[in-house]
Amino acid sequence: MNWPIDGERSSLERTHPDLYDNKMTYFALSYVTDSLHEKGVASIGVGITFSEELVIRSPTAYELVRGSEDELVAGGGPSGLRWAGYYDPVDDLRMGGYLKPGMLMSATLTLNHVATTDAQGGFVYRFADGSEWNCTFDVN
Repeated sequence: MNWPIDGERSSLERTHPDLYDNKMTYFALSYVTDSLHEKGVASIGVGITFSEELVIRSPTAYELVRGSEDELVAGGGPSGLRWAGYYDPVDDLRMGGYLKPGMLMSATLTLNHVATTDAQGGFVYRFADGSEWNCTFDVN
């Protein structure tokens, strides 16, 4: 799959320390999925939160595994990593369920570079049927 990232809906955000006790790093990533539009999907995306002010200068990988419910959680990595995937339906009546190819089993998040105002990296979703989706990002 080759879906372009939605530059207007994707961003790198940092929580100001005066607003919360801890600094945080948040990635909001949204992808335009024209090839899935006829199947009722307008876009897919993910919100990735680190409970620290993240600075990455060389590629760093984080493994995510299937949690107790329909979620991916850090597998042996930082406990301060939260992952929330989503999809936006074309019609609100189609909410819920899995996108084809089905249930997510794991993912790998690779951060190539994270600075104060920009970040580059990618992630690979792995599904129960053995297929994979690769997504990259370059946000600020």
